[in-house]
Amino acid sequence: MEKSNNSKNFLLEIGTEELPVDALDVLRGHFTARLEAALKEARLAFGSTKLELTPRRVVFFIDGLSLCQEDEALEVTGPPKDKAYDSSGKPTEALLGFLRAKQLKEKDIFIRESRGTKCVAAKIVRGGKPAEEILPEIILRVLQSLPFPKLMRWDNSGFRFPRPVRWCLAILGNKSLALSLGGVKAKSETHGHRFLSNKTMSVKGANWEKFKTILRKNHVVLDCEERKALIRKGLTQKEKSSPPDEGLIHVASLLVEEPFLIEGTFKKEYLKLPEEILYTAMKKYQRIFAVYDSNGKVLDRFIAVINGKRKDLARLKLDYERVLESRLADAQFFYHEDTRSSLDSKRDRLKDLVFMKKLGTFLEKEERLVRLAEYAVSHRESSLGLNEAEKDYLRRAARLSKNDLTTQMVFEFPELQGVMGREYACYDKEPLEVARAISEHYLPKSLTEDYRHLAKSISRAGAVLGVIDRLDTLVGTFAIGLEPTGSQDPFALRRAGGTLVKLIRAFNLRFPYISWTNKLLELYGIKGDAEVILFSKKRGTTLSDFIEDRISAELQVKAGTREYEILQGVTKYKGVGERKHSDIANVFYRYEILCEMFRNRKVIFERAFKVVERTKNIIRGSSFENYADILKPPDPNLFSTSEEKKLYELLTEVKPKLKALIKDERYEEVVKLYGDTFYEPIHVFFDKVLVNVEDKAVKNNRLNLMANISDLFVNDVADLSEMTNMDVKT
Repeated sequence: MEKSNNSKNFLLEIGTEELPVDALDVLRGHFTARLEAALKEARLAFGSTKLELTPRRVVFFIDGLSLCQEDEALEVTGPPKDKAYDSSGKPTEALLGFLRAKQLKEKDIFIRESRGTKCVAAKIVRGGKPAEEILPEIILRVLQSLPFPKLMRWDNSGFRFPRPVRWCLAILGNKSLALSLGGVKAKSETHGHRFLSNKTMSVKGANWEKFKTILRKNHVVLDCEERKALIRKGLTQKEKSSPPDEGLIHVASLLVEEPFLIEGTFKKEYLKLPEEILYTAMKKYQRIFAVYDSNGKVLDRFIAVINGKRKDLARLKLDYERVLESRLADAQFFYHEDTRSSLDSKRDRLKDLVFMKKLGTFLEKEERLVRLAEYAVSHRESSLGLNEAEKDYLRRAARLSKNDLTTQMVFEFPELQGVMGREYACYDKEPLEVARAISEHYLPKSLTEDYRHLAKSISRAGAVLGVIDRLDTLVGTFAIGLEPTGSQDPFALRRAGGTLVKLIRAFNLRFPYISWTNKLLELYGIKGDAEVILFSKKRGTTLSDFIEDRISAELQVKAGTREYEILQGVTKYKGVGERKHSDIANVFYRYEILCEMFRNRKVIFERAFKVVERTKNIIRGSSFENYADILKPPDPNLFSTSEEKKLYELLTEVKPKLKALIKDERYEEVVKLYGDTFYEPIHVFFDKVLVNVEDKAVKNNRLNLMANISDLFVNDVADLSEMTNMDVKT
């Protein structure tokens, strides 16, 4: 529907050579937000927007764009008052020049103070420019700001884009804008499907539905979701045994303007290859869909999505078959060559593959995994839930974990690392559990996968090997200063860290990762202590901070929420003894318990919170040089009030009970016992006893008492003083 005289619809189409999928994803992720932000900054009001993409066109529509910028009220400052007027109060040349430059009269100005100096000032209104005048520059600027991975330049205009622009349409209302992209001037024209309707059509106005209809009549389905639905429907009709691959559907929808499905076949002899090889050869190199039988087995058929129904379907089908035949023949050859020697015998070749600069080869990495696996299963403070057989599977899987990187198959299909390790291990008659762990240590594939589902798809030995592998990478990179900075993460360390904490959470793997870190530093040959090398605040992002950030991301907690405050309390490092989040699984457990109590047993939770808050507040400003001094046991001989004595007696009586409950991780009981014991006596104490008295010995003794009461909960459960204040119901 056309708009009023003050606003008109706007339609932009950029026609190009076939855009790659990654460029279309960048456009989908950034173009609308950046253009809307630019319009707001330019004071151009607008209604709803739409963006649609095909491999040959970028189409953007605004339902009602203001025809003119909003007026802008500005305050301008002129010369200082003493420079603007002479001794007789008459305007000086400085003031007159200011008035001429701003097209003002003396009655328009006033005096205001600016940075301690009285100056001449005036308020002016800057009229807005027409949208048709500024819109081309806005569009050009936004397009050039997009974070495309690769760009091309094909003329001397300086404009760069992932592919050359072949036509451009830019209509505001019924008028074409003076927009030029890469030497191509905008016209009120569009083009149909490259093969099925390669002609030029006139577009008379910025009408979204009419424009879509014009394109549809010329074999272009503009709506990407509609193209996906057509592909999904076609796949379901042709292949009913398994749900379609949504990731491949997304890619296929961005490769065509009018989806049409064709079927092809390949030689049955290739079905002897592992299914992942067949699936990868189809998906990666040809973006075609594998076909499965009712039992989920791959058949000797495939389905391809082509760009529109054409007369030469038989030739297109044959082309797909020939390319796939070539790929599968290569894969068959690689498989046969790789299986001529055992997976174990390939281990020595890892010395020729660099893991990471300054961190050695993959042979050295695999040796560290072997030795850390042995350390993990024998470390008395680690509880990984492995029985004796699983420990042996872990040891063997660690030794074979990276060997498939040397195979011809993985060289050709890098995404099959781990998978081919499993297949070759099975071929060598290794225990199935060892073969599984080799492939599983690369899982999960996505950080969005629910941790509760991982135990169904990953064995415990595979999960532990995955944790060891990620921790080795993180410790090595952080030790040599390659931690992520800002948005830069060239070694995918955030993914590695996210996978690490997700696996620990899923399998409740109990181990002190600081001890494991020290072991890895020893295996790397890096001298020093983990606390110094990896947790020193003199560094940029510490591994400690990084792990906390990954825990927060896994829990999906947002800053400013109560859940975030509880997590901060659970992970906060007090400064004495073992770091509280060294046992990451315990962090998750304490967090979940405390969040549940905060939501469902609020009175119990808040009483414990209040004790922590009041004790922490009084010791926070103390003059003790370090936290160890403030934690000295209080001296009963220095108590002079019944309130002090009462608290000390309660502390002495309840401390062993709380420690026993904490050791057994019965945190609900800890919270209740701590709050019930100290809530009332602490309030009575602060009502009747002054802590900061002049007698230093008495003052410090009372601070020692408060610190010991606080530490009893804070050090082993959570520093609830990280939470903002709340009303406590008694």
